[in-house]
Amino acid sequence: MNNKLLAAAIVGVLIVASIAGVLILNMGMTKGTKDNAGDTDNRGTNQTTEGKANFVITSFNVSKHNVLTGYETTVTVGVLNNGTADGVYPLNIMIDGAVVKSYNVSLGKGDLTTVSYNVSSSTIGNHTLAVGDNSTYLNCYDQFVVSSYLKYHCTEFEPSIGTTEYNWTSTITFVNLTSYKTRSSYEGGIYADQEYLYNFTDSLESITENLTFVGMESVFTDFGMKTLAHYHYTADSGGYHFDIDTYRDEIVGVNFKTVVRSGEYVSTDELIDTNSNWVKEL
Repeated sequence: MNNKLLAAAIVGVLIVASIAGVLILNMGMTKGTKDNAGDTDNRGTNQTTEGKANFVITSFNVSKHNVLTGYETTVTVGVLNNGTADGVYPLNIMIDGAVVKSYNVSLGKGDLTTVSYNVSSSTIGNHTLAVGDNSTYLNCYDQFVVSSYLKYHCTEFEPSIGTTEYNWTSTITFVNLTSYKTRSSYEGGIYADQEYLYNFTDSLESITENLTFVGMESVFTDFGMKTLAHYHYTADSGGYHFDIDTYRDEIVGVNFKTVVRSGEYVSTDELIDTNSNWVKEL
């Protein structure tokens, strides 16, 4: 049995696609008071001057503009009280005009603070993310979409054959509430198409043997330098023993690089293309 077919039966590819959320921060203002003593008018009555808090947004940053539905992005806001009294700033975070989180930020007069909040949305699409008068975009992608694909370039070395290079593509062909199916197809018909069925509850641990987390590593990919989780695991099939190293995005489970070894046999698969924009922009 061909080693590559055995390896392909072991190495699964998770395909994924979309998040959206709109954050609009409504600023409020709370007045503080301060009595000034000693001022007397002609009628002999004391006059009181009221201080006032004044809040200004000094910075507005979003950690990720492209996320999957249900996954979080971090909004960081700088707030300054440049008024003449202490106050409490009611910070409201809104998605599509609806308040999803509210916080009271207490600031003394002249004080500046930076606050960060994690937000997520289950709504797919392109949205406006705003804090006060500051705005930017936030895209939400669906993770599993029929016809989404990941294309890999494989460099395969087998002593009896030498080095072979080819591309193969894993495409989602079916999705329901509990599972999804992928089809792996090989350019030039070098191997027969293969289908894999996954449950959404599947994890890397459940489909591998002797899984070891090696660590987070910087890996150069066709989509730039990425910090990926390096896993090592083993599998035995058809009388062959396989050692496998996978470099994957830890959050969404996309494999960017996989190296399979069995004796002198070595196969390296590297992600080179996809029609899922969120994969490119992770």
